[in-house]
Amino acid sequence: MMVTFVSQCEKKALNRTRRVLDAFANRIGDNTWQTVITQEGLNAIKKLLRKTASKNTAVSCHWIRSRSRSELVWVVGRRTAFNHQGFVPVNFTSKEVIMDKLPIETGHLVANTKVQPLSHHLFSVGFVAYYLLEIIGIENSKLKQSAFIAGILHDIGKIDPEFQNWVSKKNNKLPENIIPEDGVHINAPKKFSFEKHPRHHELSWLLSEALLAESSAISKPQRFQIAHGIYWHHTKPFRKEDKFTGAEKIFAIFNASLTDTRFNDIYEQAHTVLSDIAKFSSLYEVSSLLPDFTKRFELTDKKLPIFKKYDNILDDLDRYNEDVRHNALNNLVRAAVISADRLVSSCSAEDLEEYLTDG
Repeated sequence: MMVTFVSQCEKKALNRTRRVLDAFANRIGDNTWQTVITQEGLNAIKKLLRKTASKNTAVSCHWIRSRSRSELVWVVGRRTAFNHQGFVPVNFTSKEVIMDKLPIETGHLVANTKVQPLSHHLFSVGFVAYYLLEIIGIENSKLKQSAFIAGILHDIGKIDPEFQNWVSKKNNKLPENIIPEDGVHINAPKKFSFEKHPRHHELSWLLSEALLAESSAISKPQRFQIAHGIYWHHTKPFRKEDKFTGAEKIFAIFNASLTDTRFNDIYEQAHTVLSDIAKFSSLYEVSSLLPDFTKRFELTDKKLPIFKKYDNILDDLDRYNEDVRHNALNNLVRAAVISADRLVSSCSAEDLEEYLTDG
């Protein structure tokens, strides 16, 4: 286990404590030590500290459980030097103190069984996808923008009320020691299995086509790249009878499933999530990557994005090369979004918020 020792000793007790702790741990401050140690070693330190303890001795031991959480193990000497959590009291107040949180309005919408807020998840995936392409040496700024936009929209379909109900019930039923597999989706009850209900990447594509319909900031090739990254960031589900073959059918089935809300309310929610993402984009100085999002929903007549494009004109090498390039650029965007999604999804909600806060 990794532990930290904090000394609040005074007078001669300070030097006696330092001699003991210096023998077992690395000093990382004047009165702070840290080390990896077994339970037997920890018991030995506690025993030695007790032998030399006086009224001026005060040492706390904290077990570091994760990046964002530690646990008080014991205190040797004056317990009044620390509070009940082992922290050193600095100031006291009887007033309610509200700590600043990241400025989001849509904290009630979650992205997964890690309970990551949807806006945190979407911005993080877009941001990481953008920089993954930069790290591998991609200089095409339009392609990197496509990866960012595909990332911030890839799970926007999770505002689906049925997905939110499902993930809420899933979270409440999961034991603390169970880590859900990547990409769990609606599969129960039968009424909302993906046989009869659109999956979130299908809804994300439907919404993104409407949101980007009037944007002048993205080119036609970028539209293909973004749609490909969103729709194909999960494999196409096998259905015995596939009813979700185009925008009109996805919209009709999804709209019919809505009971307590209207589709226009769903579209408004999407805009609110994107408003939160715009705040993060400003904080991280990537606002220039954001397109203009269409205010009113209009159903697209576009077909589903195909996985690979080949015109079967093998005797026309130039056309064939164009198709190869088209597919390669789509693949880069999709790979960046999938990689970023897996990386971000592996974080706890607390760790993700800490990363976003710390920059």
